[in-house]
Amino acid sequence: MSRRMTQLSALLAQGLAACALCMAAPCQAETLEFPGSPLKRSFDGIFSSLIPDAPSSNTVIVREGAIPGRVYGGSAKGEGTVSGNTVIVQSGSATRGVFGGFNSPSENPALPKEKLEDAEGLGTAQANTVILLSGTISGAVGGWANGFAQRNGIVVSGGTLTGLLAGGLSYAPVTGNMVTINAGTVKTNACGGVSRTGMAFQNRVSIGGEAVVLEATGGEGSGGAVRNAVFLWGGAVEGGVAGGHSDSGTAVGNEVAFHAGTVGGHVAGGIAEDLLASRNIVVLGSPVKADPPDCHGFVTGGQSGEGPAEHNAVIMHRGFVAGNLRGGAGASFASGNKAAVRGGAVAGEVAGGVSLHQASDNSVAIDGGDVADAVGGRIADDVEAPGDVARMLGVDKAASVAQDKAAPEEKAARAREEARERKLREAHPEPGATSSAKAAPRQPKPKKKDKSRAPGSPGAQETEHKGPARACGNTVAVTGGRVLGSVTGGISEKGVATGNTVELGSKASFGEACVLQGGVGKEAFEGNALEVEGQVKAGSARAFERWRFDRPPAAEACLQLAGKAVLGEKGRTTQIAILDVDPATPLPERFVLVRAEGGIDLAGGSLQASQEGIVHGAELFDCDFAVEGNELVARVRNVRKAAGAK
Repeated sequence: MSRRMTQLSALLAQGLAACALCMAAPCQAETLEFPGSPLKRSFDGIFSSLIPDAPSSNTVIVREGAIPGRVYGGSAKGEGTVSGNTVIVQSGSATRGVFGGFNSPSENPALPKEKLEDAEGLGTAQANTVILLSGTISGAVGGWANGFAQRNGIVVSGGTLTGLLAGGLSYAPVTGNMVTINAGTVKTNACGGVSRTGMAFQNRVSIGGEAVVLEATGGEGSGGAVRNAVFLWGGAVEGGVAGGHSDSGTAVGNEVAFHAGTVGGHVAGGIAEDLLASRNIVVLGSPVKADPPDCHGFVTGGQSGEGPAEHNAVIMHRGFVAGNLRGGAGASFASGNKAAVRGGAVAGEVAGGVSLHQASDNSVAIDGGDVADAVGGRIADDVEAPGDVARMLGVDKAASVAQDKAAPEEKAARAREEARERKLREAHPEPGATSSAKAAPRQPKPKKKDKSRAPGSPGAQETEHKGPARACGNTVAVTGGRVLGSVTGGISEKGVATGNTVELGSKASFGEACVLQGGVGKEAFEGNALEVEGQVKAGSARAFERWRFDRPPAAEACLQLAGKAVLGEKGRTTQIAILDVDPATPLPERFVLVRAEGGIDLAGGSLQASQEGIVHGAELFDCDFAVEGNELVARVRNVRKAAGAK
């Protein structure tokens, strides 16, 4: 075997291994090479294309030259299967695109919906591969069919690709397709699988090396996107990234693993335009030996434009995010979403859940890194990030991105500057003040009927969303890292923000202007709780009905504020509690729970008078609470041995 053929075989094996999808082909039905093999008329009867006669197990190699039509690895116009074909483009061009397998009676079939959902007898494409090493290609699809498209793949290791790029494309479900981009320039949305009427399931996109890509979507399913993923190991994505996207179905269990590289737009684990977005996740900077990831836009675990967002998550280990970082964003409600920051920097707001109507039981956990602002749950005017991830149906968007090319860099620079200026803010900004990296104003979308829940089902939302918008039952825990601007349990500026919790640890750092808030809204006091562990320094505090102190230091103030502490609300009693006392420390005569340089204001309310039975090693003691000058103190009394103590 010649050395040239040996190299070609190695490239083919490498491409198949990278896709990890294609089955070992049986004996090759046909091998075509261009130049050399004659061109034929394609199905449309107009353009001269490179087409094998057999539908399966072919190898087609384009070494150089220009092909005015298409390149097919295998094709059929009927109801059979096109499988196991491979196309390798070493150089040259294909004006009408490259298709590993093509099995369709029409590129826009007028078939009954029930037949498309069944997908039997429509023709399938499976285990076909396209490998682009160099050259210029106008579109590439691993496997195209009216029926199932599964386990097809594309590997881009060089060259330039425009137009449509999809591992698998179908009018029925697409499953297990993959696009791998190691180098080259892709001037379109790279999509693992596209179903124009059905579900996209377990499709993948992987980007690394020096690749430059316009956008990336793991799976695009008009009828649903489930367990699709995008992996970013390096390279640059100029626009947005979405693990899964669905126009009229649910987005469930999709993922973006952003290890390294840059993204100029927004990142979302899963996007559902109408229905539920659930259990989608984005992971940034998971420990790898590479430059940290850099995102110039928003990062959202799961987003629903009209329905709910539940149990989505963002976990950030390192890197930089210029916009907001949100666990989940759902129009009808956001519940059980989580945002965790363990390192890196976020110039915008870190939010557990964002909704137009109800944000409840969401959480933020910060134990490292630098953050501008943190809020457990927020009621917003719009759940979508500005310039949200584009839908993937084969539109070449290079021109529109080129016109707006400077915008991400300008926004990132502005966000960094504003984050630094936040340190100079006054200790008492207006209620509701948050990160300056907000979404730009958007034109309102036409209201759709809420299809997120069937009538009478658990969590059903009325389309009118009667009653005030609620941000309730959310939690922010800051046990490490640094927050410069504000830490807020819940924000509903025109509604209710109650029952939220803010937890602060002694290893965390807060800016001198950092505002601690239980809630921001018309009702923003009842049930909000502040829990302080050890000694914490911040700017000011307000809107907490419950103040809890865990292991307060004996000689220093537990919570030391550079500004003001508003402890109460008119006509209400503020509850104070010491949760635990270090048994190794001698019991003092009094604890300073809060020292506020700007003074303490009860705002027309009153304090809980005392607490009994606090444990200190083998002792119990009671205490009385009082405001003395600019301090909230607990005076120790009635020290006694605990029952059973020796």
